[in-house]
Amino acid sequence: MTIARADLWDTICPEKFISTTLNWNILDYSSYPYVVNLTLGYDCFGPPPGHPVEERSHFQCQVGAGGQSSNINFFVNESYESIIQQNCKGRIKVPVFQEVLDAFWGNNTITVQELVKQGFGVEYHYMDYFRNCVLCYDSGGECGSDITTNQAICFCHDGHQPQTCPGPGPEPGVGKYRNLSHISNTEKPILVLEPILTRKDKYRIKHKIY
Repeated sequence: MTIARADLWDTICPEKFISTTLNWNILDYSSYPYVVNLTLGYDCFGPPPGHPVEERSHFQCQVGAGGQSSNINFFVNESYESIIQQNCKGRIKVPVFQEVLDAFWGNNTITVQELVKQGFGVEYHYMDYFRNCVLCYDSGGECGSDITTNQAICFCHDGHQPQTCPGPGPEPGVGKYRNLSHISNTEKPILVLEPILTRKDKYRIKHKIY
């Protein structure tokens, strides 16, 4: 499953600098395609001597993004994160697909925002729960969960059901979620995550798939 951050979907310059964290109890990075972590630095003085940063990794932000000025912004991979820590006022960590990063370096038309917007792969430990929610939404219901059994529940106009609402429901793909059984292997649905400011920087799932 591919996921991406909602606050970086339309801009690479978020209002608040929050690194990407996952709940490892339910998610893990996918083993293939390979995922790598990038560190985006904001309002930087530039890399120190002896640590050149590729010009392709630079990006621009308007004054006011994150309360910063429009100084240099750039990204590095996690092995050079110390460059960001020493020379930038703000930073966030963002996972990306290795293959998309390779394409970025080989194609000058791909922007940093487009690189991040491609998201990254995760394995969802409760995929059956997600599939049940897809069926629920496609039948016209609202998906919730039983806090005792941790099982998906479909809330319908006439009460709650285990998986789907009675009746024909909308056509597959018309509801808030598309039924994943109708997606070809070449299509990559992207689940968008929206960061929530909490002590553990948790995430909630927004109700849309691209």
